[in-house]
Amino acid sequence: MARTGRIAFMAAALIMGVAASGEAQQRPSDSSERLGVEVGRLLISPGLHLSLGYDSNVAFRSEQELVRSSPTFYVLPNLRFRTLNPAMVDASGSFAVGWRQFFAGDQDVNRFSFLEVGGNGEVVINPHGPVSVGINERIRLSNEGAYTVENDDDVFSIPFQEYGMDFSSDGVLVNQVGLNVGVHPGGRNASRMGFSADVGAFHRYYHFIERDSSDRHGVGATLQLNWNPLPHTTFFIDGSVMRTLYVRDISQPLSSEFLNDTIATSRALLNVNSTPVRAGVGVRSLLLPRLGTTLRLGYTNGFYDEGDSPSRVYALGQLEAQFSSWNRLTAGYSTAFADSAFANYINYHRVWVTWQAHISRMQFGVTAFGQINRYAEIDDQVVDAGGNVVEVYSTTNRVDYPVGVQGDIGVTLGPHVVTGVRYRFMANFTDFQAEPAGGFPDDLFLGGDPSFVRHRFEIFLSMRL
Repeated sequence: MARTGRIAFMAAALIMGVAASGEAQQRPSDSSERLGVEVGRLLISPGLHLSLGYDSNVAFRSEQELVRSSPTFYVLPNLRFRTLNPAMVDASGSFAVGWRQFFAGDQDVNRFSFLEVGGNGEVVINPHGPVSVGINERIRLSNEGAYTVENDDDVFSIPFQEYGMDFSSDGVLVNQVGLNVGVHPGGRNASRMGFSADVGAFHRYYHFIERDSSDRHGVGATLQLNWNPLPHTTFFIDGSVMRTLYVRDISQPLSSEFLNDTIATSRALLNVNSTPVRAGVGVRSLLLPRLGTTLRLGYTNGFYDEGDSPSRVYALGQLEAQFSSWNRLTAGYSTAFADSAFANYINYHRVWVTWQAHISRMQFGVTAFGQINRYAEIDDQVVDAGGNVVEVYSTTNRVDYPVGVQGDIGVTLGPHVVTGVRYRFMANFTDFQAEPAGGFPDDLFLGGDPSFVRHRFEIFLSMRL
């Protein structure tokens, strides 16, 4: 688990809606790391985040659909813990449970009020020995959509939302449990021989709260070999294999609730199991005292049981500049494929940039990303139980362009309190439409248009013991 810094950044990480995402941000050590209450060998730090704001598009709807806006209230209790001076057991984690309430005076809007759960935890046995065993847990429950301003260099775990199937306003639960065995002479964070290895196994589960037709499991294994021939430089070889299994068999129709209580089937919407594999090399290095880089390059294949499978190169490049102890810039690019319940998969290209700074009592943060998603080609029809065409689905030349920007300004009021404002912009641009046979009634797009534009503004107060 990465170490954290000042209270403002600790609070800001948790108000993302997924507490675990903030753990990846490393900070210099200072006295604020002792915030919390010592309980035995654990340091426990509870917190509370409150915010009032405005959401311009509650349900991620396109401009051709009925867009609803609403004032919002958000409350997020959260908890962090870590072991003090770990010996044989090292435990750490961060968990949060929040509720976002919409107040539009309209039941159709208020029903989108939702519960958020986010966090991760890890217990490592024998962390300082030559062999360690770790158990980890990651969970996220949210209906914020897949495209957020958080960045993750795991080319298989970006949780893409199934836009175009009206899933974008439903809650999605992602839970992963893993086991990791590390071989590292000198301890987990040191290797006197310059060599270390990690072998892992995991189970990942995706559950769509309202539309369970796309629920799926992922069972897999990972391997990474590390070599440190130079100071501040690590070369690595890594690989993984995973079996993706949909809960609903590919031969079964969608839920009857999908299209006005008609049983509909479509090749574009079939659940196709797959066995994605990847293998590659990479390097992490400190090029200059305040400039680091991560590079990854490899081959990946989806191996879908039916239909087209991607066979391609995946790549990632990231630069991290630490201009001063509290002035940090990160920028990166990645490309790979991701599983999709609409068509088999998408190929994507993603760029991102993050800037964080701390000046006296002021904290500033800006994060932005842009992505190009090209879907596997499918051209098919949705038919009801009587064989009548209900909708036409075609992903031929379908390309989506999701983008996001987030800006934060915070003020530290004391060692335990930070307040500030946040603005988030999210959008998905595409010309794709799923058109019902005979056209849309009354010139209104009822669904299947995955484009949207959303603005959210919040004033927040975060407290931590």
